[in-house]
Amino acid sequence: MYSQPSPEKIRRINKRLEGFMSTMASTDTDPQGMYTGVPEDPYEVPVQDADDL
Repeated sequence: MYSQPSPEKIRRINKRLEGFMSTMASTDTDPQGMYTGVPEDPYEVPVQDADDL
């Protein structure tokens, strides 16, 4: 049977996640700009394909 984590454990996990996420730039996790719309090359022209519609 699964038990819920304590509120203190949830706070510790959230604090650690916030620290981890604040150190990562979106360009580090999305180098080709597929999700953020910010391509690695600033002069690259975005291309819209079928799944963007």
